[in-house]
Amino acid sequence: MTWGEIRLLLVRFRAGIDVAQVTSWMQARYELILDFHAWKGLEVETYLQTVAVYQTGTVNVTQGSTAITTTGTWTGFTGRKIRVGGRSEFYTITYSGSAWSLDRVYEGDSDAAASYYVFQHVYALPADLKTLTALDSPDTGLPLADWTREQMREAVGRGATLGRPAAWALTDAGDVEIWRVPEASTGIPLRYIKTAPAFTGTNTRDSPLSWVPANTIMEGVRADILFALEDYNGSDRKERAFAEQLATMMGNEAIRKGPRPLRMASEYTHHRVERGLPRRGNFRLP
Repeated sequence: MTWGEIRLLLVRFRAGIDVAQVTSWMQARYELILDFHAWKGLEVETYLQTVAVYQTGTVNVTQGSTAITTTGTWTGFTGRKIRVGGRSEFYTITYSGSAWSLDRVYEGDSDAAASYYVFQHVYALPADLKTLTALDSPDTGLPLADWTREQMREAVGRGATLGRPAAWALTDAGDVEIWRVPEASTGIPLRYIKTAPAFTGTNTRDSPLSWVPANTIMEGVRADILFALEDYNGSDRKERAFAEQLATMMGNEAIRKGPRPLRMASEYTHHRVERGLPRRGNFRLP
């Protein structure tokens, strides 16, 4: 059943119902259903592809200057980070005109042939991502530690950024930061809940997701309609019917998912990884 067909039936449910209001109720009920549980139909498993660390040649840096030159070959490195020598701080490098520069003046001692490495530890997430469920270790398949921003800042500040990935944290911009950074290009298993296509009010030829029964949406909107008409008893009956429909969906979901093996987070199995905070709950379960 299409969105247009669902709306037509709902508009005809009671006389004098505003189409725009029905559209708003449909959108709200659909969103409520999708947010009610971590539905299997919204689960996505893919990979976050990291880029290799680059540390060929040396760099020439001057204390108090943003200028930097290298004996290596830097291509497409604008926006990546660089650490020089054994220092803990890192800088963002940018190519402008015909020269490379740091995002702020170099704090260390001047060095015409300093060791360095260029790396990337922050990555954009898929465009359809709604909730990041987990990043898994590419070595063990176990979940990496889910850190807060404060935990990540503390770890990165210590300078130990290269090695086996052990933890992740979301940035303020909605990207994901990885600690530690693998030296070689690596695919990190990524699991997330995607954003479902919404009912906009104009995409009437589209349909809800196939596993969301049209009647579940309609029972919820019928409750909204009756409440607006001050038929509170009728609205309560429809709300109970809506809840029963959700319970049926949950039962079908349990059948689809089947038994799931226990997965222990990597902070409990890798002794070299500091234990992160307890994992945050992402979903409201019945």
